[in-house]
Amino acid sequence: MKRNIPILTTFILLVVVGFAVQRNQTNESPLSFEATTNSSLTAVTVNDKTFTVEIAQTEEQKAQGLSGRETLDKNSGMIFVFVPTTIPTFWMRDMKFALDFVWISENLEVIDITRNVPPPEPNTPLAALPQYSPKSEVKYVLEINAGQADGISIGDRVTILNTSAL
Repeated sequence: MKRNIPILTTFILLVVVGFAVQRNQTNESPLSFEATTNSSLTAVTVNDKTFTVEIAQTEEQKAQGLSGRETLDKNSGMIFVFVPTTIPTFWMRDMKFALDFVWISENLEVIDITRNVPPPEPNTPLAALPQYSPKSEVKYVLEINAGQADGISIGDRVTILNTSAL
């Protein structure tokens, strides 16, 4: 039975992501967050938590991130891809809700977590925005609603569905 759990989990992820992508292509997004133009969706699993996420690969997508959105559904988010690996700097410009940042290595391991990052006060000057970075180089950064990284720890393994598309 334990051998079948990874197969069942993968099957469920494929169905969920396939449904989300198919619905997104017909402009009937099943997710309440607003997908950016030309964004792709994938699934990210850490421990027993699975998130349906947009992929931010281009510089434009990375610069926009989740800024300007009113909300983010539970178990959804955005994954940022960095090639080559780097120590990126994030800020919360134009954010309206708090986030957790899960910093992920090239080997798909959680190497750092920044929890409960608050949105800035309205009209905060750019120079006054706090900046957030991991302790070492990462290939991926997972942004999710604040509190959803509870139960995720440094050293946890991460699975990204269809990493060949990243």
